[in-house]
Amino acid sequence: MPGKYFEVLTTVFQKQAAIFESGRLWEGLLAIGQQYGLTEAQFTAAMNDAKALEGVNTRFRRAIGEDQVQVTPTFFVNGAPYEGEADVAALSKIFALAAKG
Repeated sequence: MPGKYFEVLTTVFQKQAAIFESGRLWEGLLAIGQQYGLTEAQFTAAMNDAKALEGVNTRFRRAIGEDQVQVTPTFFVNGAPYEGEADVAALSKIFALAAKG
């Protein structure tokens, strides 16, 4: 799915509550994968990729341990964390303040 990263991620975020509430996590994610052209075999291979899982777990451990992330989303601008949802206007203000130093 090269080139569709943000489309897929958006779909996952849009459907995550329904998938979680259904209790059918595998099936819910598989359906999204298939929506974007993955076969069940490709999805299963991706989900069982030990190297990819270790990469995700390493980023997770760093976010929790080193970066002290406790809320999603958390944005870092010049090393300063900004927690919680922020629309474009709020992020623009944060970026403008950071640019001023």
